[in-house]
Amino acid sequence: IFINYNISTCTKHFNQSDTSCITPIVFHSDRDGNREIYIVDSDGNNTIRLTDDSAMDSNPQWSPTGGQIAFVSYRDGNAELYVMNSNGR
Repeated sequence: IFINYNISTCTKHFNQSDTSCITPIVFHSDRDGNREIYIVDSDGNNTIRLTDDSAMDSNPQWSPTGGQIAFVSYRDGNAELYVMNSNGR
């Protein structure tokens, strides 16, 4: 599993006992049988798969602003760089 923290953005989740900053983490995993890109809160909650392609997607990196994610995919038969919005669209 490849993990990359997004230090440029921070989503604040406040409740009565917790004032911590929960930072999204982008990673790739083959948990569904094929390597895909996911994000998860730094507390381990809210895992979301961002890619869904039969080709291998890997090595995600946050953009400097946190609004996009660059990653490598073999969708065209060879390794190429792709960029998507951080919500996967």
